[in-house]
Amino acid sequence: MVNRLIYRMFIAKAPGSITPCRIDHLVEDGDWLPIAGGIQAVHVPGHSEGQLAYFLPGARNVLFAADTCDNLFGLGYSTFYEDYEAGVHSLEKLSTYDFDVACFGHGKSILRGAGEKFGRKFIGHHHHHGGHPRRAAKAAGEEKGRRVHEPEERI
Repeated sequence: MVNRLIYRMFIAKAPGSITPCRIDHLVEDGDWLPIAGGIQAVHVPGHSEGQLAYFLPGARNVLFAADTCDNLFGLGYSTFYEDYEAGVHSLEKLSTYDFDVACFGHGKSILRGAGEKFGRKFIGHHHHHGGHPRRAAKAAGEEKGRRVHEPEERI
């Protein structure tokens, strides 16, 4: 309900197009960037077609979720998606990563247990053909979350 109100107040009346900008470097899903010792780009379409989130491995593993969702009034869906189904799929994808901290484009960061909160909120609440990734991993005897491979050379 709050998202619908925010949409009507701010987004519905926005101009229909935005002037594109020049791209200096194309970043794609899985790319490692030389920031903070190495951060991985994760393609998460839905809110917008080229949306990227970023995963920072470390002692607590941090996910920068961008606008895939928000934490304004608790963890929830973004106010607007260009493609809602793609957005849901992207949130399920992010929920399979192993992270403790999540930062958002809108709302407060979650500083503990963020990956588990994502899993409870975004996996299994919509039609999902592939089953429950965490349950499937446990059944296969794998780790609970998706561990990403760090780059061969430290950045």
